[in-house]
Amino acid sequence: MDILREDWRYQNGLLERLVVFTYRLRHWGRTRQPRVLWRPVAAALAPWEFVLRTMFGGQISASATIGRRVRIPHAWGIVIHSSVVVGDDCTLYHQITLGVNEHRALHQGPCLGDGVYVGAGAKIVGPITVGREAVVGANAVVIHDVPPRHAAVGVPARNVPRRDRTHPDAPLLTDPMEDEAG
Repeated sequence: MDILREDWRYQNGLLERLVVFTYRLRHWGRTRQPRVLWRPVAAALAPWEFVLRTMFGGQISASATIGRRVRIPHAWGIVIHSSVVVGDDCTLYHQITLGVNEHRALHQGPCLGDGVYVGAGAKIVGPITVGREAVVGANAVVIHDVPPRHAAVGVPARNVPRRDRTHPDAPLLTDPMEDEAG
């Protein structure tokens, strides 16, 4: 129940709340046994899922793994494949695609770390890892992994280290673990 309260608090509008609630309910039912108890609930949700898909153009697979406190400020046109993993505290804007690339690796979708921001219209397709607290810019097409605390911008996306917004002259944000390893 805590996760539902968090979802309710973190979403801006009723549509966003309903989209996330529908995903949570479907995901819960898909991961529980016996399935016989779930089938009537799934049948009751089918008309609502149809409305969400046709009127709002989005689909979040019940098999996807979505973390806590994920914000979806505008739920229009979001497509999330079943093999996608989204970490905690992520923000996903409208018209994004998180999916698989059938030509490279079927059933291997992107993995978003905690605190990732995905801008409007971004496409992340294939077995790509987006590191913790990274930013994917609007309309970026991500074809390579994004390191933690970097920004992926452009088509195709290139990785750019992020600066601390509070102090423009501050050094680039880096991961201390990467500094020790590299």
